[in-house]
Amino acid sequence: MFMSSDTWPVHGPWTQEHCDEGIEEGKRQRKEEALSKVRALARLAGWAQGRIEGWLQGWIEAVLVVLEARGVRVSAVDRERVTGCRDADQLEVWLRRSVAVESPQELFAGPEPARSA
Repeated sequence: MFMSSDTWPVHGPWTQEHCDEGIEEGKRQRKEEALSKVRALARLAGWAQGRIEGWLQGWIEAVLVVLEARGVRVSAVDRERVTGCRDADQLEVWLRRSVAVESPQELFAGPEPARSA
């Protein structure tokens, strides 16, 4: 059977001081563990965001390269529209269209991709 702290024979100021220090140390350790987990999650989120941005950039470049290879002239405004897009579904539509269109107007014409709810 465990004794309660008030019946513990060596309960006194010295014991209380070290008990308080132990409690504070435990709190510091838990705080550091929590911060470490938050940092790890932030790094993971940053890594994932970087992967997504890289993937989108690949689609953007593919659209522009296909248009250029086919001789379709792209204005600065049209180029900015493509490079500013962060919608993967839209970029896929544009890439598929880029193999057949004769102008950027054709690229941007037509129905938008269906959005999932």
